[in-house]
Parts: sequence; structure tokens; C-alpha cells
Amino acid sequence: MQRLRALAWLFAAGLGALALAYVLGGDDPLPPLAAPAADVPAEPAPTQAAPERSEGPKLGSVAKAEAALRRLREELRPRGDAGYRTVAQLARTPSWIRFLATWLNLKPAKDDAEHLARIQEAFAAADGPVTRQNLIFLAALALPLEVAQPWLQQLATGEDAADAEDALVALAFTGEPGARSQFERLARSPEPVNVRRIVDYYREHDAMTRRNDDEMRAVMRSYRAVEAYLREPYFKMVAYIATSFSSGKAELQSMLGWTDRSSLTRREELALLEAWLARYPGHPGSDDVANRLARYHVEDGDLMEAARWFSRAAVLPDQDLVYSSARSLAGLCEIDLTPEQVLALSEDEGLSTPNRRFLQYVWLRRLAAERGFATALREMPAYVRREPSSEVASAWEGRWGTPVPKGLDSGVTPLPAKDPLRRGGPQAGWVMREGPAADDWDKGGRTTSIHDFGIESPFSKKFRLQPWPEVVHLDRTRLPVQMRAWETLAELERRTALARGDARADLLYKQAAVFYHDRDALFPLYGWHNFNFSSVLHGSQRRGSLEASREANRRAREHFETTSLSYVRAMALFDQIEREHPHWAGLDKVLFSQGLVWRKLVDYKPSRHHVYWWQAADDKELHAIRQTVRAFERLIQRFPESPLADDAAAAVAWWRRARPTAFRR
Repeated sequence: MQRLRALAWLFAAGLGALALAYVLGGDDPLPPLAAPAADVPAEPAPTQAAPERSEGPKLGSVAKAEAALRRLREELRPRGDAGYRTVAQLARTPSWIRFLATWLNLKPAKDDAEHLARIQEAFAAADGPVTRQNLIFLAALALPLEVAQPWLQQLATGEDAADAEDALVALAFTGEPGARSQFERLARSPEPVNVRRIVDYYREHDAMTRRNDDEMRAVMRSYRAVEAYLREPYFKMVAYIATSFSSGKAELQSMLGWTDRSSLTRREELALLEAWLARYPGHPGSDDVANRLARYHVEDGDLMEAARWFSRAAVLPDQDLVYSSARSLAGLCEIDLTPEQVLALSEDEGLSTPNRRFLQYVWLRRLAAERGFATALREMPAYVRREPSSEVASAWEGRWGTPVPKGLDSGVTPLPAKDPLRRGGPQAGWVMREGPAADDWDKGGRTTSIHDFGIESPFSKKFRLQPWPEVVHLDRTRLPVQMRAWETLAELERRTALARGDARADLLYKQAAVFYHDRDALFPLYGWHNFNFSSVLHGSQRRGSLEASREANRRAREHFETTSLSYVRAMALFDQIEREHPHWAGLDKVLFSQGLVWRKLVDYKPSRHHVYWWQAADDKELHAIRQTVRAFERLIQRFPESPLADDAAAAVAWWRRARPTAFRR
């Protein structure tokens, strides 16, 4: 019982610690810069952050984990004469953990042949189906394949169907070629016994074995198969501690007495895991297996197939890898794949494609960000006809019912009151149409971000077994505002292309002002501005050497920032005006606005973790502060009579007094 209590603590403490979680929020912002110019009003209050969720129980410390591992090692270590167990105990113990502890404390055998003889002796006396299964898989896990294989093959061709399937699965997932082929054929028919059951901890798993009947034997077979493949416990806490706080898997295998499996090629591994998913549909380990398949495809460079498997993993039971899978899917679709590939993914399986509407949104957003607003808008009518019930279609139809974008009064000449870009507004009375995100899955509370979603979410076990097919939900409040921004910016770009001289500079300034006031103009509406969004984007980049991986991460962040961060887009437009229209009457506003944008980048969290705008070799924040002050000082020097000069001087004095370290040589 002492051993079981130690194992119980380990497993109960750990599942939540393995889930990836995000802590939303940022550093305290610096004090206000100065009163902004009249035509560039202060930025509206940031969108409310997603609520934090519980991360579940955690290990208290590294020392505590190491102590627990030492206790576990001590518990499993064979004892003296008084602690020896008997083969008879092995033959009547269905609980997997107690069964392993019994086997490890048998009197030392002189060789593997004697170990096999003991297993066969216990098998002949076994008092139930689950116990017989334990002994079959023990032979596959604890003995070299050449020792266990003859006996297992004999069982696999025997008359007892349950023994035969257990032996076949044990051999297949240990790596025996003939058994693998047979299992792949067997997997064409799903397991008739229901394996779609939530089992979060090993204690629940072991409690099911007390029935010790054929139905439980069929359920347990799916777990033993994974253990035979990984050569580590299905419930990962022991493996997690051993990997993180000791020498790793080799020590774990030594502790449990399990051998390495025979080597498999990547093609063989992929086929075996896909067969497992087909044989045990709806199993709570489906997301883990699908996620592993996706990571294998990333390593092989097949990113389309990797994205397919990450998408599936995000919507398979039991949802403990939903964040990790959705994060990786987003990274692939936003950075590695082309917009056309993302669209193709959304059409793979028709209406049943997992995360189909998320993929379609990413496709449209990337068209707008990378190829121009006009390109995205040309696709919109056909998309709305194809997907009339989607959140994007509803937002597109209601875009003119949102507030008029700020920035249209900016520059030297405000847009006329009757300009088409000023039409509509909240008074139009438009209401976002309810779509699939309002169905049964979210009656406990709506989620708008992949960072709210996972095993610790408020959703029921029923939901974890039957997940919603759209795991990444778009923000239905911000979406129509983004659609209107696209329409507005596309029209301003069209007018700018036709304009010349001062009129062109004025329209460029209005575009920049729209970007300045609307952080969501191109930002993915499944993320938030107050966390390091770059972590979502670099997950798929870890390929090849460390140096190559770092370079890929840098390029990914640079790509995202230059295309999708509104402040960076605004800065590029202000720089363009200064470069192309150096004598424009509004140039003092341009210089002041450059300072304001740099001020935003001082503590704008997504940008602080990117690299493009930071060209200096020192601290990013200090570099942004220096650039802020330089922009205002240039305004004071070039336009001392400007009504903005006093505000600029006050800002310079404040920054030099508040952050003197930024200006030390």
C-alpha cells in the first residue's frame, strides 16, 4: 500500500503540470508620454484579456519531484527475503501497478529464460482475463523480443481469441514485422467494445481492472499497446519525472525492468500509430497519438500532413493536448504554409474538416496582410456565398454597423462627412448573427482564445469525449471591426494609387492613422495583444540544427511583425511619407506620430518579443525609448513653430528624466 500511495501521489500531482498553459498579462506600462496630437487621439482601451484558468495541481518544486522519484525507485527496488512476492500473487493481481510491483519483487531469477518460465507458470494459473493480459504484455515489455517472441506467437495463433489478440498487439507494438502487418489489417475494423471513456489517472485505470472480465480486457489492451510502443507507463507522471529530473528514459526502463523495443522506421511508426487510432476510435489517448504523428511529420518536413494531424489532435478526445496542438497548427498555418495550402487544408474533407472555419479565416487574414486588402476582398463575396453561416460571413455583412474607424480626420484635409467610408456606424442597429460557437458546447461559458481552452476548462467529460470541431474560436466582437478596417484600408489604398503630391501624402497619413488606432486591423483574432504571440508562431520552426532553428524563428517573427502588427505598419507608412514627401505641410504631424508609434512599441507586448524593429544590439525597450525621443527631437529642430513642438519638448524632458539609462553612452 505504501508503494501505491507513492505512485498515486506522483500520478495525481502531474497531469495538469504536463499541459502547456499561458499566463496572460504584461509588464506595467510606463507613464503616459504626452498629450497626443489632435488628429491622432489616444489609443482606445485595450481589448479585455481572456480570463485566466486554473492550471490544476502542480509539483511543488524540483527538489520535491526528485524526492518523489527516489521514493518510487526505493519502492520498486527488489527487497530482501521478507519482501519477496510469489508467482501465485502474480497470477491473481489484475491491477497493473500492483502487478508490476509484485513482479519486480519476485525472488531474483538467474536469466531471462527463468523469467519467462515464471510468467508462463502464472499464466497457467491466472484467475481472470485482465490478469492473463497483464502477463502477456509483461513478457513483451520485460523480456528481449527473441526470448518472448516464440511464446507470444504461439498464443497469437492459438484458439483463445482474447489471448491471441493480446499477443498480436504486444508483438506488433514491440516492433515484430509480421504482427505489425496483421494489426494494421485488424484495425480496418474498429474495436467493438467502447473505449471512449475518460480515465485521467492511473488509479481510475486500475479500478476498472477490478472487474477482471473480457470487456475490461479489451479496454486495457488499448493502453497496454501504447506502453509497448513507448516502453514507458501510459500515465506519464512517472515518465515525466524520470525524464525531467533524472537521467531519463533509460533509468525509467531500468526501474521498471522494461527492455527497449526493436527499431522501427518512420514509415512503420506512422502506419502503426494510424492503425491504433483506427482500431480504438474515440480513445482518450487519441489526441496524444495524433499529436505525435504530427510531430513526426514536422521532423520529416511534410508540413501539410503535420498540419492535418495537429488539426485532428486538437479536436480528438480527451483534449489535454488541445492547446499544444492548436498552437502548432496556428504556427504552421500562419508561417510555414502558403495561403493556398491553408485553404486546401480547409477543404480536405469538406464540411467535416476539423477547424475548417479557423483555417479559412487564417487564409483570408494572410491574404489581407501579405498580398493586400484588395486581394482578400476580392475573395470575400465567393467565400460568403460558400459559408453563409460562418462568423466571418456574418461579420462581413455587418461591417458597416461598427464605429467609423478613427484616423479618417487625420492629416491636413479630413474626409468629407458624406464620404462613403463614413457611412453606417452603431446606429445602424446591426447585431452579430449567432453561429456554431453558440451551440451546446459552450453553455458553461464562451471562449475566444486558444489560451482559455484545454483539460482544465469548465467543460464536461462529455465534451472532452465529443469535442467541438472548431477548437480555435474567433472573437465575434472584434471580427466585424476588423472587416470594416480591411474595407476602409483597401479603399484608401485605391485612392492613394490614383493621387499625386500632397493629396497622396494626406491619404498615406490616413492609412497610417487607421493602423495606429486599430491594433486589430490585421492581428489574428484568436490571440490577444497582452501576451507574447510569437510563441504561437515559432512552435513549428524547431527543425534541423539549433542555429537553423533560431534563424527560422527570427524570420518567422519578422514576417509576422512586418505584415500583421498595426504599429509596425503605421511606422512604415509614416517613414514612407517622410521619404517621398519631405515638403508636405503635415510633416510635423508625421514626425510627432513617429514618436507616438515608438512610444507604443516601448511596452507593446507582442512587439517586445519580436526582432524586426529592434536593430540595435542592446535592450529592445531602451532602443524604443531612444527612438521615441529622437523622433520628437527632430520635430523640435525642424519645426520649432509647430503647435506640436511644446508637447514634443515635454515628452523629451520626461523621458530623459524618467529613463536616463537609455541615453548613456
